[in-house]
Amino acid sequence: MEKAEGKSVTTLEGFEDSERERLAELERAKREFFGVGAANIGAGLVGGFPVNGSQSRSFVVSDAGSKSQVANLWAALLVLLTLLVLGPVFAYLPAATLAGVVIVAGAGLLAPAEFVALWRYRRIEFWMAVFTICAVLVIGMLGGMTTPRPPEEEVTAPA
Repeated sequence: MEKAEGKSVTTLEGFEDSERERLAELERAKREFFGVGAANIGAGLVGGFPVNGSQSRSFVVSDAGSKSQVANLWAALLVLLTLLVLGPVFAYLPAATLAGVVIVAGAGLLAPAEFVALWRYRRIEFWMAVFTICAVLVIGMLGGMTTPRPPEEEVTAPA
């Protein structure tokens, strides 16, 4: 009997630890979101550029196995060093070469499994995603992102 109780307590403590970690991560995300919002308000007041975290860099850092924000500091340092040292070299590269680098980096962010999930879950969402991608490719980022959405389907409660 004591053995079973001990195991239950251990399992409960493990659950509490994981729940505590999940809540801490949620709190960090809220603070980060608030910080980005405050920075955007500040940039708007002084006529600066909107602030945004680099999602592609975050994915690369995460895929590399980073566990802390120190990796982002190193990445920022490397970006600054690249701009200062290799900037003059990049000036002579054709725009198509640099576009190819951006396309390859962006293609890694496209997740076909997510489209399959959309197809299974709600087909109208799938078609909206496909339409938005096509609009971005044809009329550009701003125009594609502001394309009108079809009206939401009405959900009625079962009688």
